[in-house]
Amino acid sequence: MAREWIKAQSATWSPAHSARILSRFERDVFKAIGSTAVAEVTAPQILAMLRPVEDRAPDVAGRIRMTTGAIMRYAIATGRASRDPAADLRGALRPTVARRQLCRNGVSALSVKILCKPFPDGPPSRA
Repeated sequence: MAREWIKAQSATWSPAHSARILSRFERDVFKAIGSTAVAEVTAPQILAMLRPVEDRAPDVAGRIRMTTGAIMRYAIATGRASRDPAADLRGALRPTVARRQLCRNGVSALSVKILCKPFPDGPPSRA
């Protein structure tokens, strides 16, 4: 089911994104719940699959949960499942901390604050 959904979505995704999604599922999802029929997957099974991912990469666990939910909605639409157990897991994972990245060339935060003064007439346009 997941491979079918990924293949259907790949028409609108870049090849790199498709490969990344498939790789996540091959590494973490298929091993844990890949042999279970889609209609029989439960929220506790999905959560048990996500916990090790959450320990390794909390943001990836959230993305896998969202993708699993999209696959379950596809299964519902195609008549292969009756509900989305991934929806029951909203709030079950630890929240991820959003980090703002300044820049990657070694400029300090103070330097960025000093250099990034607002424009007196508003931001420049691309005219």
